[in-house]
Amino acid sequence: MHTATQLEKSHFAVTLNGEDSDVDQLFPAWRAHDRFAIVVAEPFGALGASLMIQAAIALHFDAVPTRRDGVPVYPEIYAIHVGGRFGDLSPFDFWPTRKEVFIDNDPLAVLTAINDRAITRLAVPDAIATSVDFSSLISAGWSERNSALERVTSAFAYSPMGRVGSSDVTVTGLDPVTEVNPYFTLDPQASLDTFGGLTSQDFGQLWDGAEFDTQVWLQVVAARLAEQPAQVRECAVESRRALMADGLVTESYRRVSPAAALGMLVR
Repeated sequence: MHTATQLEKSHFAVTLNGEDSDVDQLFPAWRAHDRFAIVVAEPFGALGASLMIQAAIALHFDAVPTRRDGVPVYPEIYAIHVGGRFGDLSPFDFWPTRKEVFIDNDPLAVLTAINDRAITRLAVPDAIATSVDFSSLISAGWSERNSALERVTSAFAYSPMGRVGSSDVTVTGLDPVTEVNPYFTLDPQASLDTFGGLTSQDFGQLWDGAEFDTQVWLQVVAARLAEQPAQVRECAVESRRALMADGLVTESYRRVSPAAALGMLVR
């Protein structure tokens, strides 16, 4: 629940088609029941859209302000790992664990995951969109496709490296806090070291169940520690640094139609 007090819309600068904009226009008409998902196809690939993820989180809390404190609710964000386990994203509050989904490299499986979670905003790894005949893959596959097209109102192509070709969207972090979650994602041992020593007194001012929740989270972090080897983490850290200016990152994305996004679900 740390993102409830961590992230604000003012932490992000947005451009659309080269013009100054804002988070509200990045995700137009965000509503209380909107749900964001990112499809991940390589180790730490989601970090290529880290600022988009965090902007969606800020909107989740602004849509219902009591989610931040009065009636706390984890953000409705989902990571769909396709074809592997590509790094623990729980530092972004992809939590509880059901918010990260691990499925085969199969377009129908990805579409099913999107529909099962009623996703309305979608980010997919950039690729050449292909036409998938979902009707040939499952009974009423046409309905599954149409259900997603009816519901998904924003779709984006992103690059795991952080800068996509032919981009029409940029998001820049304006506050060092936007690098905290990427940092702990790339260095899970730091999470164990930082939060493993907290005492009951430290949790006194937090939400009910915070101590138990944190203990469970640390167990998950420890269990997934070896999910990616050190060399892969080091490469991801270097890629992150390459995006930085004065310690902050600019990422770029490309808006695509929901139909195009459904043609980019797998490699």
